[in-house]
Amino acid sequence: MRLKAGLGIIAASASLALAGCGHGTVIGSGPLPTPTPVIPSVSNEFATTTANAQPAGITVGPDGFLYFTEQGAANGKAQIGKISTGGTVTEFPLTPATAQPYGIVRGGDNNLWFTEMAADAIGSMTISGTFNTTYPLGTPPGGAASWKPLFITTGPGANTMYFTAPGANAIGEITTAGTISSFVVPTAASSPMGIVTGPDLNVWFTENAASKIARLNPSTGTITEFATPTANAGPSQIVVGPDGAMWFTENNVSKLGRITTTGVATDYALTDAGSATALVVGADANFYFGDPVKNQFGQASISGAFESKVFPIKTASAGPVQFVLGPDQRIYFTENQASKIGQISYF
Repeated sequence: MRLKAGLGIIAASASLALAGCGHGTVIGSGPLPTPTPVIPSVSNEFATTTANAQPAGITVGPDGFLYFTEQGAANGKAQIGKISTGGTVTEFPLTPATAQPYGIVRGGDNNLWFTEMAADAIGSMTISGTFNTTYPLGTPPGGAASWKPLFITTGPGANTMYFTAPGANAIGEITTAGTISSFVVPTAASSPMGIVTGPDLNVWFTENAASKIARLNPSTGTITEFATPTANAGPSQIVVGPDGAMWFTENNVSKLGRITTTGVATDYALTDAGSATALVVGADANFYFGDPVKNQFGQASISGAFESKVFPIKTASAGPVQFVLGPDQRIYFTENQASKIGQISYF
């Protein structure tokens, strides 16, 4: 699947190189034809080896493979999955089998770090599949019953990671040495969800239930909150956009939001979308988002006037959870309900 697209890129690059030698023409062939736009599509879907694996988070490892969590709530087999861009899947069973891993990220130590929702812990694994020490989060802040750690991201420091913990209404910090700290979100029952480190070296996260975007200053521990432009928006995942602002999905209202590092927020309606959850920036500087309600994904462009389009996911009721830009510049995403890893081609 990738071989065909890769050959297309090589051919296109060669044509452009020749065009540069002949003032916009290929020698002996006349003017270059107008390139035909490629319609984004789900070019492949790869099933997990284990049935009902329920993949959730996904990231790119230092070895160029993609790593993803398998919650295993449907089969009692919590695992970390590894997949090549060619679709070869390897799975590594977790202990306990009921841990329900969710978010995953490549840490500054080049290990894979992941949250364990049901076990209230943070785990790590080498790229060879060896599990390192699991770090229990301990007593949740504020008298909460559990942490329920969800998404995780690398921090501004080389050896720190931050994760959302909706069960404790807090943001957690863990170092690669296993030192854990926490920061309680000012708004009660806010349900922090997506998280990313911004270009200002602050940690930004969404408050799904409170419809706010928040900024954590890691140096002072101060959290500043900003309301979404649309009430009851249900902000979900958040990324740094090509313009240096943070962009986030608003699941309840099918919009894409934008917030600057100073807290100025705007949002934009997504055409023909029924929801908006997962989000990533493609190699083409466009946004790609998941729409589980209509079982589709979308592309949104901020080059010029904002515009968006949607495209179907092949497998019905796929349940896209998280998107990531792959080492081959295609987009990969977890299909939680279909237990597959999807691949989006757009060039």
